[in-house]
Amino acid sequence: MVTSRPAFWSIRSWSCMRKLSIWPCKWMWTWPSHVLTCLRMMRELRKKLWLKIARHVVQEEKDVKKAMNCLSSCNLLKIEDILPFFPDFVTIDHFKEAICSSLEEYNQHIDELKQEMEEATESAKRIREDIQEMRNKYGVVENQEKCAACDFPLLNRPFYLFLCGHMFHYDCLFLEVTPHLSTLQAD
Repeated sequence: MVTSRPAFWSIRSWSCMRKLSIWPCKWMWTWPSHVLTCLRMMRELRKKLWLKIARHVVQEEKDVKKAMNCLSSCNLLKIEDILPFFPDFVTIDHFKEAICSSLEEYNQHIDELKQEMEEATESAKRIREDIQEMRNKYGVVENQEKCAACDFPLLNRPFYLFLCGHMFHYDCLFLEVTPHLSTLQAD
């Protein structure tokens, strides 16, 4: 657990975090080696803080309008995040605008996903057609053909014939390509 605050934090925000029992990890303060992780943690921390504020406004102050203002002043929270804090007797009129905008966002996201799926389906269809077309292609290898790498007769060992006309023994091609692969690809 972190016991002292970093220099760039104000005393007020640090004491607020302590009161709300929101403790970041020790490694969060190392900069810049964990910049993305730090930003993600800060975002999560901010969301947690806003959720605690919203819970307090709804459950302690019982002020629906103030809670909706809290929702509009923070882009990290959505209506579905704070709905569980409201009692069952609250009417939906207070949430109508927030629910509608949330549903519009979800519809837009669904439309984007549908478009991506259609593009992926079309791409897969083209790839299947290309594969089918490749299955019908063939090449003729004469018995005097030689490997482009070692210049030995091709038909003595397993080989690859490329559409461009180049021909390689399997092991020769492997030796040519391996030095150009990353360590991850080579494994």
